[in-house]
Amino acid sequence: MIAILLLLAVSTLIGNLLVGRRWFLGGLFVATAALAAIAIRGGPTSQVLLRATSSGSGRNIFLVLLIELLILIGAVAALWNWLWLRQPAPVQRLKKIDEVSKDEGRSTGAAILAQIGTTCIILLMALAETGVKKQVLTSVFLASMAGTAIAQSFFARADTGRWYWIGPAATGVIGYILAFMQPAGLEIGHVSGFFAALSRPLPLDYASLGCAGALLGYWANLPVEEELEEKSE
Repeated sequence: MIAILLLLAVSTLIGNLLVGRRWFLGGLFVATAALAAIAIRGGPTSQVLLRATSSGSGRNIFLVLLIELLILIGAVAALWNWLWLRQPAPVQRLKKIDEVSKDEGRSTGAAILAQIGTTCIILLMALAETGVKKQVLTSVFLASMAGTAIAQSFFARADTGRWYWIGPAATGVIGYILAFMQPAGLEIGHVSGFFAALSRPLPLDYASLGCAGALLGYWANLPVEEELEEKSE
């Protein structure tokens, strides 16, 4: 865990030097995407569940996963907010424009709820049907990206981007809590049930490609410079 946290911090700093001028959160995207290399080597959730069964941990393993998730996402959130506070002038100008326009149909709370809801729905309905590692990582990435894109396009305000790390974190928390309450299939390494898909990604899956997907969904739906000028006029 310590090695992963150090790697995340160092990768963010290096990535920020390389792409920080293009986008102030680009370094964090590089770092979270790079963690996928470690996540892949960590194996699927089934190995973790089978080990928990053989060691007698039982469903308490989901509480351990929950704690690991909070630690990893907490580190991502700290870096995310650090970079946000150091953001360049164009983003500060976007905030001023947003304060002037004050679209009553948009709020940070609504955007985060939309992000969490959409991410969960996509994982439950279309993706993460099995615990195969590549499918799980791809599912988390696509679901987080789509959830954040929808939230940013229809509900977000200028400062909402600061909180998009909540989406992957909340999705994982919901999944692990529900799996702890109903651990059917734990003994065979494959949790079943309607909400099982939310517990199949491991904490590092959510912290790596989950957060990378959220960052990409946010970046892809930022207004371009021409749109900002039109809105300010």
